Amino acid sequence: MNITRLFFILFLSQYIISCGSNKNNPENNSYIGINDVSEGDTINITPLPPNLNAWIKFYHNKDTAFQLKNFKSSGVLLHFNDMKSVDSLEKTKSLFSNLFSLSPNKKKYIDFLSYGNRLVIKDSPSDIKTSQLFLGEEADQQVVLGEIGGGRKELMFNGPAQMVESADWITENQFFITLISEEENKQIAEIFLFDISTQEYVNYRLDHPFTAPASFNETFIKYWLQAKQINIE
Repeated sequence: MNITRLFFILFLSQYIISCGSNKNNPENNSYIGINDVSEGDTINITPLPPNLNAWIKFYHNKDTAFQLKNFKSSGVLLHFNDMKSVDSLEKTKSLFSNLFSLSPNKKKYIDFLSYGNRLVIKDSPSDIKTSQLFLGEEADQQVVLGEIGGGRKELMFNGPAQMVESADWITENQFFITLISEEENKQIAEIFLFDISTQEYVNYRLDHPFTAPASFNETFIKYWLQAKQINIE
C-alpha cells in the first residue's frame, strides 16, 4: 500500500469519526461564542429552540416584522456572577417543576413562574378527573437559575413593566430567555443569551417599536400554559 493511499484512508476514517461525533453531540450546532457576538449580529442557530420558536411565531401573528432576523445584538457583554441565593422551592410550589426549562443533562433549570403565583389541582368535568389551574397573584417576577435537588439563585427580578415569557437551554451552559418590557413609554422585545461558563450575557433587541400585550390574556405565557392544558384564572 503506497503512502498516498494510506493517507487517504486515514483521512477518510477521521472524517467519518468526526461526522459521527457531530451527529451525536447536539451542542455542536447550538453553541454560540458569546465573546464573539458583535453589535448588530443576529441569532444564527439551527434548529431554533422550541419555546423561542413558538414565542416568535406567536407575536409574528400580531406583527409580521416580529422575526428572528430583526433582533439585533447590542454587542455589550454584561456579567451576572453576583447572583443572590433564594429559598428552596416550597412544597406548595412543587407543581411548577413540570414547567421548568431543563438543561440538556436535566441537572439545571430556569424557573420564571413560581414566584408569587400558584398552580393548583382542581376537580374537572367527569371526562377529565383533574386539571391544573394557574393563579397569577403577583405582578413582580423572579427568574431563578437552579440545580435539581440543589441551590436556587436569582438570575433576574422584574417589576410589572417587565416580563420574561420563555426559556430554552441550547447547551449545558447556555440558554435563551425572552423578555418584553417598557422603557420611556416604548415597548421593547428582547432575547437574552446567557452563558454560565463565562458568567456573561448579551441581549438581542427587536429593531422596531413593538405593541406589547395589553393584558395577561394576550401574552405568550397564557398561550404556552394553555398548550400544556393548564387553565388560567
